[in-house]
Amino acid sequence: MDKKALPIILYKVLYERTCPENPITYIDLAKIIENEYDLETNRKLVSKAAETLEDLGVEIIQVKNKGVYLASRPLEAGEIKFLIDCICSFNYMDSNFSAEFISKLCSLGGKPFKDKYKLAHRVKDTLRGDNKELFVNTELIDEAISENVKISFDYHKFGADKKLHKTNTHIVSPFYTFLANQSYYLLCSSDRHEGVGFYRIDKIKNIRKTTEKALSIKSFEGFRDGIDIEKLAHSYPYMYSDKPQLVELICNEKVIDDIIGKFGKKIRIKKLEDGTLKVSVMASVMAMEFWLMQYCKYVTVVNPISLVEKVKENIQTMINNYGVKP
Repeated sequence: MDKKALPIILYKVLYERTCPENPITYIDLAKIIENEYDLETNRKLVSKAAETLEDLGVEIIQVKNKGVYLASRPLEAGEIKFLIDCICSFNYMDSNFSAEFISKLCSLGGKPFKDKYKLAHRVKDTLRGDNKELFVNTELIDEAISENVKISFDYHKFGADKKLHKTNTHIVSPFYTFLANQSYYLLCSSDRHEGVGFYRIDKIKNIRKTTEKALSIKSFEGFRDGIDIEKLAHSYPYMYSDKPQLVELICNEKVIDDIIGKFGKKIRIKKLEDGTLKVSVMASVMAMEFWLMQYCKYVTVVNPISLVEKVKENIQTMINNYGVKP
């Protein structure tokens, strides 16, 4: 092999095999290069190749009496670990894709990182999605958004046999994709419904780009100024698509952490004379109905009245279902 390739080969070896906990001496690097790449070299030549890499902006750190390691990487170890944990917690990705994705991320940290974080087995033992079109869907949606064209797809839901079954075919104007509640959603406008809506991307199959121009998100009420990412996350906590309204709650301070965690810091909080808190939040009423059933011991909704009545109705239904007598 041409000796001019030495800096490239050295970079590859450093990338794959070194880290702060695993430096390698120039002598050992020379042996690895000779044995695995059939390129005759020595400690001095490897050291000079390292200097060439440093001149090009590659950060190589020397550890006294232990060797060198590659310090400049696209992602830090903590960042890679965070992304891996995100994949492990995202249950709707096919297990094989998940394991492959994790393997690619681990390669960014080099072999020592892969040896340290052998996590791929974790995705095999948890409930995983069975839609193998997830990544293809994501790419096609992104292309359609960039090209400003509509897409068509078949939407699916799980049946009692635990398999996905087609419900309807939709033609939509795609606007934005995002993660929420451990699911991957498409924000769009469907030709079948008014306004905007949300679809789980892992339940979309047979996606196709059309030649029809997509509608603008700014043509819909609540999105006149475009997409507000923070508002999208906090006003639609369970991805119901009804227009956000002012919702007023009475609660005690022990649940305020949960409320801010779900609805963000833009909520209004007022302390009442009895020590309770009045919280005002702009949110989907349909989503709030669902959220309130989880916090009914700690939170009382007082406005809007339609939501108050709906919660009362739900409570009465629960009383009937469990045979509770007055």
